[in-house]
Amino acid sequence: MRAAMDEQVRQGVPAAKPYLRLAFPLPLEARYWYKNSHESPAGLGYRAEAFLGRRKATGFVVEEADSCPLEENLLKSIIRGVDKEPLFDASTVALAQWLSTMYFCSLGEALGAMLPSGRRESSQVLGELEDFVIGDKALPLTEEQKTALESILASEPSTTYLYGPTGTGKTEVFLQLAESQLASGRSVIYLVPEIALTGQVVRSARKRFGDSCAVIHSRLSPSQKLGEWRRILSGRASMIIGARSAIFSPARNLGLIVIDEEHEGSYKSGNTPRYHARQVAMYRASKEKAILILGSATPSVEAWHSCESGAMKKETLRQRPAGGAFPSIEVVDMRGEKTTISARLAEALRATKAEGRQSILFLNRRGS
Repeated sequence: MRAAMDEQVRQGVPAAKPYLRLAFPLPLEARYWYKNSHESPAGLGYRAEAFLGRRKATGFVVEEADSCPLEENLLKSIIRGVDKEPLFDASTVALAQWLSTMYFCSLGEALGAMLPSGRRESSQVLGELEDFVIGDKALPLTEEQKTALESILASEPSTTYLYGPTGTGKTEVFLQLAESQLASGRSVIYLVPEIALTGQVVRSARKRFGDSCAVIHSRLSPSQKLGEWRRILSGRASMIIGARSAIFSPARNLGLIVIDEEHEGSYKSGNTPRYHARQVAMYRASKEKAILILGSATPSVEAWHSCESGAMKKETLRQRPAGGAFPSIEVVDMRGEKTTISARLAEALRATKAEGRQSILFLNRRGS
């Protein structure tokens, strides 16, 4: 190990310590002590291969020390360090510990959900995204949008809900908030539903934010995800756009988190740890003194209750920048109706047919 340590010192890297504590991405509460490798040492923030019982497994180094509470003859050595440089730091471990406590999983399972699994970085061009539209440049804001933007920037870091019907320009307010944070040297995490991450988003994001933009979604290969993760960790990427797991990105000096379409069910993980990205975002924003903005035209019940009770500040957009009237909506009380189609709906359908026009009926069941 001495030769490996000397080489690290020559390269300006702190020397590896002789004892490591690993957490494995398994439902095991225990973390295990190992001796460092002589030929391929690891350190805090590295992944390391080691024997766990009789099988070989990859774990995360969550602690390193000059001494160990166990007798040395009881310890195995790691097989090798997987990474050439750290993949995470103490702040990531702290977030993983909170996640494991909050969602009843092991520290290793939490880290396994947070970190990319790739072994080698890829420089391949990222896959493209569609539907979620980012303008190539900033657009003029309406007075409503300006008021919302200025109100959010003028207040202390807190949680704000930007509510407005579709087409009222919520996304442009989010993007200009992001630009203001980037201009002040802070990082931004912008979450969008996985279903929205598909065509021109990468191209538009690159045009608007340049090479400082990183995009994380499920269609990236493990190597591509690792490449994006390291760009964020090194500070080369400070504008992070992605789906649920992007909330764990190691953004430096985090200034803003945006959760677009916050009502979407895809922000809730279906696997261990069964976290909700909104809850993680609230924790990170509180810890890192960042602004948290949620937005939707159809807020979740819990978010709307927080707005109505005053636990969350609400800004409202009512006008469409592109113009156009909102559709007329009528709610019919079905308690006095005897059939599935109300008398009011039947009347409207007959009138529409008499005019030679068509009607569309949406049913709330699949396959109907």
